[in-house]
Amino acid sequence: MANPDPSRWREATTDLLRVILVMAFLWVPTAAFSASLLVVYPEAPEPYREAFAQMMEGLARTTQQPLRSKTLTAKTTPEAFRDWLMDAGPDETVVLLGYQALSLYGRDPPPVRRVIVGGVSVLPGQTPLPGISLTLDPMLYLHMLHTLLPNIRRVVVYCNAQEQPWIAQVEQAALAARIEVERVIVTDAFDVARQLRMTFQTLDPKTTALWFGRNTLTLNADLLYSYVLEQTWDRGIAAFSETVLLTKYGLLFALYPNYTEVGAEIGALVRRQTHPAGLQFSRASQFAFNRRTARHLGIALRDDVIRQAKPLFPEP
Repeated sequence: MANPDPSRWREATTDLLRVILVMAFLWVPTAAFSASLLVVYPEAPEPYREAFAQMMEGLARTTQQPLRSKTLTAKTTPEAFRDWLMDAGPDETVVLLGYQALSLYGRDPPPVRRVIVGGVSVLPGQTPLPGISLTLDPMLYLHMLHTLLPNIRRVVVYCNAQEQPWIAQVEQAALAARIEVERVIVTDAFDVARQLRMTFQTLDPKTTALWFGRNTLTLNADLLYSYVLEQTWDRGIAAFSETVLLTKYGLLFALYPNYTEVGAEIGALVRRQTHPAGLQFSRASQFAFNRRTARHLGIALRDDVIRQAKPLFPEP
């Protein structure tokens, strides 16, 4: 039998070593890698716990980095929180989720190189930290309104007095969309009811829609929900909000955050090589839609709109 070729043995041995090294790398436990991302999030009851879990899922999916997490509880001291951040490596990004983490950071900001915030409904300009707000880009609401009712040229926006910075952002978006905005600033439930009576008397449903901002109708749900739903239905007024429950009851639509995709937006900031500038609105929205109300308003139910709706009311 002929002697084997030594060069072939060397090639085979080299290939085998390569396979062994690759397999060894793949099977190293995750803990063996140095974490490059620290996430601090609050202990919270449902459904908030699930929302934070979904944000972390989207964050991990997008960054594809080892993720280290710390949970804030009622017993977490400012000193313990600061120690967590000070222990972060020089190349580690810290993601703060929720108001508790943002508040603790603001008391005594530690010298951490890169901090990104998320899971809070603050507006651009209200915190110096970069990140993604849970407040959706107002342009998304106006775009959906135009998709459903392209003849609407004016929107009456109800806004809580504490949320006035938000209405300024709405007006900027409306200017870009060439839609006129009338702001109605309210302070309590009786103020809302009084203003609504005047609005319903003068609003032209052919050209004007109603937008209810955060903490307006919820100032007294028992008093205001039924009144608004009755008046908008009887007068054929398109009304929308960020509250899914109101859409279930009869408002035309709502937009609300897709928490997994919000986490993905935060992850996209983490992956940037340059430092992100300022807090941004989220564009990761989900769409709740009431088709019964749409039919009542004479809106053609397009298949693409129906497919997009999650949830769709009344439920099939």
